[in-house]
Order: sequence, then C-alpha cells, then structure tokens
Amino acid sequence: MTTDASPSVEPQRIAILTGDRLCAACGFNLHGQTIVREPHYAMLMVRCPECSAVAPLQEYPALGRWAGRWAGVLAGVWLLLMLGLWAGSAGIISGTSFAVSEAFTRPAALRIAEAFVRWASSDAAEAQQLAARAAWAPGQMVSHHSWIDEAWLTEQDLRALTAADGRGGGWADRYDFRAAKGWIWVALAAFVIGCFWSVALSHVRWRGRAAAAVAIVALAGLFGWLAFSDAPSWGAVLASEAAHRKFGGLVLAATLVFSLLPLLSGLAEGRRIARLAVRALLPPRLRGPLAFLWFCDGLPAPKTRHEFRPGA
Repeated sequence: MTTDASPSVEPQRIAILTGDRLCAACGFNLHGQTIVREPHYAMLMVRCPECSAVAPLQEYPALGRWAGRWAGVLAGVWLLLMLGLWAGSAGIISGTSFAVSEAFTRPAALRIAEAFVRWASSDAAEAQQLAARAAWAPGQMVSHHSWIDEAWLTEQDLRALTAADGRGGGWADRYDFRAAKGWIWVALAAFVIGCFWSVALSHVRWRGRAAAAVAIVALAGLFGWLAFSDAPSWGAVLASEAAHRKFGGLVLAATLVFSLLPLLSGLAEGRRIARLAVRALLPPRLRGPLAFLWFCDGLPAPKTRHEFRPGA
C-alpha cells in the first residue's frame, strides 16, 4: 500500500526585522533577518543564522492611551538630554578655546600691567587720588594677574600701549605663539566629542553629522562672544582679561575654526573606534545589544559566540 506524500509548503516571507532582537539561544542580533510565516501553525518567526534556533514573534496587547503618553514623555526627555549634551559639548570646546586664546595674549597683558603699575606709582595727581582710595593700585607685582583700574584703562590706546616701539607694534609684541601648544588639548577634546556624537547620531548620515559639528562650533562661538561682551564691571579688571578682550577675539575665532577639523575626524572615525572597543572589551555573547554600531554602517553583525576551529 502506497500513500501520497503531502507536498512541502515553503514558509511565506512577510517582512524584514528592523528592530534589535537577540536570539534566545546564542545572543545573536536578528536585525535584518527575514520574518516568515510558518506553514503548519501560521506563526510568525525568524530563524537565527548563527545557530538556526527559531525565534517566534508575538504582538503584545496595547497598553492603552498611556503608552503613547509615556512614549511622548520619554521622547521629550531624550530630546532635552541631547540638547543638554549639545550645549555641554559646545561649552567644553568654548572653554578650552577661551583658555588658549587668553594664553596667547599674555605679552599684551604684561605690557598693560607694567604701564598701569608705573603710572599708579607715579606722582601724577590722578594716580595719587587713585592710590588714596584703592591701596591695591600702586606697588603691585607686574604680571598678567595684576589689577587694572577700568577708568584708567578706557583712556588708553592699548595698541600703542602694548607696542614695543610705541607706535603700532606687531603680533610678536602682543601674542605668545608658544601658547599654540594648547591647540593639542583643543584637538583632543574636540576629537573625543566627535567620537561621542558619531555614536549618538548613528542613525544620521554623514551630511547630518557634519551639520551637527558646525552647530556645536557655532554654539561654542556664541558662548565665546557672550564671554567677551557680557563681562561684569567691578571698577577694576585683570590685565589678562583686558588684553584678552582687546586682542583675543581673532585668536579665539581661529581656535574655534581649528577645532572643527578634529571634531569632524571624531565624527568620521568614532563608530570604528567604538567597534574596536566593543571587540576588545566585551566577550562575544555580550556584543548583541551593540550590533547597531555595525548595522548603521551597513556591516554584518558581530559574532556573538566563538567559532569552532578544528584542532583549537
């Protein structure tokens, strides 16, 4: 007696899994695998390409209107967090650039301090009046941290005051170009920030990431401009601050433009560095949740288990 074998039915292809879902057997991230409908039970499933285990897909019941509300709240919190990190990134770049540009103007600060201390210690009537009400003015040690009377400062031609020849002077009279070594720290900070945003903006294409870099530097420039324009008036100002306000703007702008290069480099190489760190620091079974670092660049998922090698 012979029986007719029932014809085999191929699973029906439904869609591609776009979210992150880990295989329960080996931990492989099933992102990008084909969702099929199993012919016998009509159940949706995904088969793991690593260990061939079947992962069933289920639709969980809706949580009602509160699900959408909580999703909106979490999205708002995430947006605020990203904006805060954007402002923090710009603040770090602005702060390091500000410190470097201030170090550049120390020769000008020393010339301003020397001129003021010499005038405050003189026999001029205005200097004697200042010494009577402000005992700190005369006899100060000349340094870029010397205090300068703002009323005296506003009456001075700082370009002539800081020139060695007394006429116009050159950059060498006002800038210490050895301070350019501070650009190393600016570059390091900008590169690390770029690496962070390369991972945080993993869903954004290169043009979007480049626009984010420009936005960070632009906000850093705004912070620097506010620091120059909104300085409080106390009747006295540090020589370093006076020199920086007058001569530091150009150096600050140049430093911010320079910081854009390592920032873009970090955005370009950040995910590659992150993938190397994941491979070096995490065992294969823990790499599945970070597979998006590979998927965002169109790379195959990382191995989530050691491959068997004969003789190993």
